[in-house]
Amino acid sequence: AAKREYNMVCDMLDLARFELGQYQVNRETADVGALLLQSLEEDAYGIEIKKIRIETEIPSDESLIADVDMELIGRVFSALIDNTIKFTVRDDLLRITAKRIDNTIEIMFMDNGRPIFPEFEQSLIERAPQWENRQAGSRSSVGMGIPFTNAVIKAHGGTFSAKSDTATGFTHFRLTLPVFESD
Repeated sequence: AAKREYNMVCDMLDLARFELGQYQVNRETADVGALLLQSLEEDAYGIEIKKIRIETEIPSDESLIADVDMELIGRVFSALIDNTIKFTVRDDLLRITAKRIDNTIEIMFMDNGRPIFPEFEQSLIERAPQWENRQAGSRSSVGMGIPFTNAVIKAHGGTFSAKSDTATGFTHFRLTLPVFESD
């Protein structure tokens, strides 16, 4: 719980810094797949308490190497896992896939929790529409994790999207990062 609260405060402050163009991304070459597995391990307690079923397809070879701020990307993964914990019920599924497609790393977080209505997909990733309601005393989620994720991924030269598929019942959070190319 303490880590979750710490990340939430840091996400809020860093999101403001990103929006003002005041955040310096500290990049280093890293295995994004290993960072993803580390985040799953760090968030294992919340996953276990909620009884979320986890399926992963994360290659163990060197195909997911990127030039990233490891702390920020770790917080992105933690935010997406935390989002699943908040918006699913017991025994729901979180499926995480990671793969290299040409010069891009694609990571998908898919869960069968609460869907995102199509009219909120874009506003959800830009700035949580419920933030004003929360400030006014509403009991809704603060909603900083998804906009924070979007800002971090954009700062790394990648893309981020959130979409629910009514046919499958899954919500997809898709992010891409450029592959590290050595000279």
